[in-house]
Amino acid sequence: MRKFLFLLGLTIFSSNLLFSQFIEDALRYTIPNSMITPYSASFGVSFYGLSDDVSGLFFNPAGLLYIPKGELSIGLGFTRNIAQSEYLFNKIERRSNSSYLTHVGFATPIREFGNKVVGGIAYFHENNFLNYFDYSAFNPTSSLINSLAQYGPKDTNTNIPYFLWLANNKFYTPVKDSVKQDVFVNEDGGLHNITGGFAVSIAKNVSVGVSLTGKFGKFTYYREFKESDILNKYNFFDSINYSNIDFNNFTLKENLTQKVSGITGSIGVIG
Repeated sequence: MRKFLFLLGLTIFSSNLLFSQFIEDALRYTIPNSMITPYSASFGVSFYGLSDDVSGLFFNPAGLLYIPKGELSIGLGFTRNIAQSEYLFNKIERRSNSSYLTHVGFATPIREFGNKVVGGIAYFHENNFLNYFDYSAFNPTSSLINSLAQYGPKDTNTNIPYFLWLANNKFYTPVKDSVKQDVFVNEDGGLHNITGGFAVSIAKNVSVGVSLTGKFGKFTYYREFKESDILNKYNFFDSINYSNIDFNNFTLKENLTQKVSGITGSIGVIG
């Protein structure tokens, strides 16, 4: 009982709030998109009141008590994403496939001090972030170079077009329009759980369970934005009026990596 109270206090007082930068971050890390085990998936939300297989570690650990014998569960998952993008009336469809280990879990009953005790440990794959898409079109009215020059940092050391000799010291660039834009975006990563717990019988048809879960994961985002002068409009350098420059193509590459880790606990009762 002392160990149980210590674990309960540690779980409550060690909790921290996690703040996201954007709404997309909150959605990415809070909405699971895969089932834990086929058995639990078949019951849906009602499985919280049953939880009689190894996935009870994730839903309601008290359900572990109702596993009649030792259980070993392994699962594989497959995800197929179809992303359609439309940019300047040009539609492009891309497909991505991903296979992964959904879970590996083991639970076994133990008898201790006259009460039945069932313990278990498992790995669960909670989320898969794999996705990629691209879009391409000729833009007759604007350019990324002009946007970076006008709305980027007003500092000659950090303004990208100025640093690349595509804008002057007043952050003006002749490359304002009539460029072909090709963009590729790739997202990858996942959210994982390693959890352990036990359930004990405290009365007839009443069980209490406790589980402790370590969460970890990573999200990576890569974007490549390329602009090209396919019309050869910018074909000479005007050093007096700065009305034109000798420009062929420009590529901007962006990389973002987010890592998340933490500990969560769960206490359940079934009776």
